[in-house]
Amino acid sequence: MIGQSVDKKNWQLIDHDNFYIVKTDCTILSDDYLAYFTDAFQRYPNLAIVGAKRLSADGMIFSMGERLVHAKGYHQIGRGLAKHYYVFPEEVDVISAGLFAVSKDFTGEIDCAQFTDLSAIDLSLSCRLKGGRIMSLPHVLVKDETIPQPDKFEEAEFMQAWGFSWNNPDLGDLWERYMGSELLWDLSQHPEVTEFEKYTDRDAYHWKTYDTVDSYRARTDLLIEEISKLSQDCRVLDFGCGDGLYSHLLAQKTGSEIIGIDIEVDGIKQAEKMTRDETYSGHRPAFVLGEVGPLPFDDDHFETVFMLDVIEHLSNPVAIINDIKRVLKPNGILFLTTPEWNFHRIADPYHVVEYSVQELTDQLTRNGFNVLAACDIPQYRDIIAVAQKT
Repeated sequence: MIGQSVDKKNWQLIDHDNFYIVKTDCTILSDDYLAYFTDAFQRYPNLAIVGAKRLSADGMIFSMGERLVHAKGYHQIGRGLAKHYYVFPEEVDVISAGLFAVSKDFTGEIDCAQFTDLSAIDLSLSCRLKGGRIMSLPHVLVKDETIPQPDKFEEAEFMQAWGFSWNNPDLGDLWERYMGSELLWDLSQHPEVTEFEKYTDRDAYHWKTYDTVDSYRARTDLLIEEISKLSQDCRVLDFGCGDGLYSHLLAQKTGSEIIGIDIEVDGIKQAEKMTRDETYSGHRPAFVLGEVGPLPFDDDHFETVFMLDVIEHLSNPVAIINDIKRVLKPNGILFLTTPEWNFHRIADPYHVVEYSVQELTDQLTRNGFNVLAACDIPQYRDIIAVAQKT
């Protein structure tokens, strides 16, 4: 039997047989949500929490559940897609708001009177640690665009309890703390360094493509033109320089001091080989073999850093973005590109993560950058972002 509901601070609790129903101030669009929730608990083993597909006021998906232990940090799955996307249940890290049910097998009594903006996330993670699964259902619909907005005390309390930021975790620290636990259920988000065969198997790959593929050359020239506007008479870092093509072109165009860094030995060797006999009106580009860990540069060292088609390969972007911020001078500029996430397209096997414009903007903002511009370039399926260190 459904018990009496209690409404406190926009959280509502309903006690129903073997599970609790929790809802925020949302509009329920599915009258048969109880039947769907009941069926899900019977159908999926170890299911701890099951939630609804949340829609925006315009009818687009706002969230099909949330990911948190993820290279992109906290984000809503499917945000901005049409309602008919995601026709199967989606396994997620957390359900933060909307309408969801919590199995009594994984939690004690729930007191919504004590709930804060992060309580549902805390509850989800606690259930995960106990081996519980979290899922969102495609056929239970609510209108809800709630985003957690905790105050600094709630954020500090969460950090103290869990050891990581709720919306911007450094995954290196998180992996070390929770390795072997059910919190790290998604193996695709575990750290792994993969050798990039395009440097070992295809000599000077970018240089050859630039010379032979018109569309690639046009894209490259467009990017160099934009980066050069931010790189006049200054010190510039090419992060993830590969075989050095972009460092070379930018050095020729601007005369600025360009330093390229990459962890691929063959990439650096090719960069040095390809630029050895080139002429430059100003500084000759220099190349540094990097290592996993902090960049080998002093604080406030560069006016500009550019990172082209690199962030999608990083298992822990937060650590890298913060280190780039460290080596940038005050008000320094980060220019980056990355392939835009597309629901219909199979992801590149070398890509750990792909972003929407909103997701990339959110991650840069959370890490101390003011995003000056961010947009997609459909003809190249790219996102370009320009951000300033704050």
